[in-house]
Amino acid sequence: MQMSTEYRDFEQFLSFLAPDTLFLPKSITSRRDISDEAKFMCSIIITKYRFEAVGFVKNKLENCTDDEIRMELGNVNVSKIKAELKKVAAGLKTTVSAAEYGKEVM
Repeated sequence: MQMSTEYRDFEQFLSFLAPDTLFLPKSITSRRDISDEAKFMCSIIITKYRFEAVGFVKNKLENCTDDEIRMELGNVNVSKIKAELKKVAAGLKTTVSAAEYGKEVM
């Protein structure tokens, strides 16, 4: 069976969009205690590790390196962003009680 040209075009279009998809969790973007740069970095990390366990993502947020931040955001106040990433990580729950099962974890 031969794939239609339209389907291949659509498939190619989706492959172009995939790297540009960024998860911006409302629980992070609505926070007023962290900068937009830190929100963006959180979103990058969450997107990159979206299929990993929450504990793994929390660890990545807590241990983000200066180089990783500069690579994504350029010339920014790295120490401020690292502190803000740790604030976000501190708010992530790594376990869910039976009463919370099925509710939003972040």
